[in-house]
Amino acid sequence: MNFCTKCGGELKKSWKHCPSCGEGAAKTAPISPKNSKLPKETKINEDASPAINGVPLASLKNTSVDNANSDNSNKKLLGIVASIAVLGILVMALASNGSSDYSEVQMAPAEEVSADPEAEKLESERKGFSTDLATFLSIGCKPEITKKKGNILYNDFEDIVFADMRLYGIDYAYTFPARYINQVGLSAPKVDDWGNQVDKTLIIAAAYEKRLAPLYYEIYDMWNEWSELGKYKSQFDAYFKKVNGIATSLCYNSDPLPTDNQFKLADKYIKELSEDWLEFNDWVDKVWAREAELSDDLDYETTPRCTETKTNNPNYNIVTCTNLP
Repeated sequence: MNFCTKCGGELKKSWKHCPSCGEGAAKTAPISPKNSKLPKETKINEDASPAINGVPLASLKNTSVDNANSDNSNKKLLGIVASIAVLGILVMALASNGSSDYSEVQMAPAEEVSADPEAEKLESERKGFSTDLATFLSIGCKPEITKKKGNILYNDFEDIVFADMRLYGIDYAYTFPARYINQVGLSAPKVDDWGNQVDKTLIIAAAYEKRLAPLYYEIYDMWNEWSELGKYKSQFDAYFKKVNGIATSLCYNSDPLPTDNQFKLADKYIKELSEDWLEFNDWVDKVWAREAELSDDLDYETTPRCTETKTNNPNYNIVTCTNLP
């Protein structure tokens, strides 16, 4: 039996066209018993799992569950990310406020701590002591002395050399002896930790010579002709000889550090110089006091003293002056 390939209608062998749809019979193909066999029915095992397109139904269900779980996980992840973002914004806002508050605190004026004037003064002096010591060592630990030459009464002014004693660059040494001597009674600050024993002794020696220096001109030049300060010469020479000898023996200008023998001598000399310091200053003050008296007398003696005598002529008076220079 033949059938139409288009509409499936039954065709007889003698028909060339399908009476139902007009399809040509040439396009039909006879169905042999072999070709017309229907596929065998596959028995379904009662224990077999149902499947769709070969995929077990259980797997599809699990997949759908997994997809649902995945969707839920994604939703939870997005929720966590959103929460973290919100939390980050809050933290940044709090940090911003905190930094603003901190800035305001920082901007508040700090309380000024009043410094101890005495401590600041000593700190300045300590630097000066170090500078003076370096200068004193560089000049051989002795002053520059110029002896008088010529006389203003007998020589031209250009040929006269005035007596002079100078200690260049020594500006702070004078304050050291008093600080060293009185430091036992000072609560603070002290100079005991400045320099070694030789350095301390040299600075005290420099302080002696700094006080003697300006007196040299007064004794050996200004008042030398009148011998008004002659009685102070011997004491001046005694002080200078002692101090200059100590400074020379302790001077270590060519070595980085003092020798062991200089350290031993310093223990002895610093005691002597410290004990004589007050008496020495009293003597210097007496010499300057006497020099001031002589200067006042000299000014008075060289000041003209004049008297005016009236005459009969109202336009003229007679002036008489004595003690002319």
